[in-house]
Amino acid sequence: MDTPSTTGATAQSATSAQGQGANVTAQSQGYNQAMQMIQQAKQLDQQGKEAECMDMAAKIGAMAPPATK
Repeated sequence: MDTPSTTGATAQSATSAQGQGANVTAQSQGYNQAMQMIQQAKQLDQQGKEAECMDMAAKIGAMAPPATK
């Protein structure tokens, strides 16, 4: 009777690890996207397009987790 519970715990742990991995991947993709947007904002700023730059900055700020603001 002990064997099924052990198997269940192992399967549960594997599922949790996969979930964490997916979360890290999503965070990494969000980070990459934010970095690209920052580069675009810098280019807009260099071109003197202040309104577009500030709009991009607002979008980036909305994407950031509350802890990083």
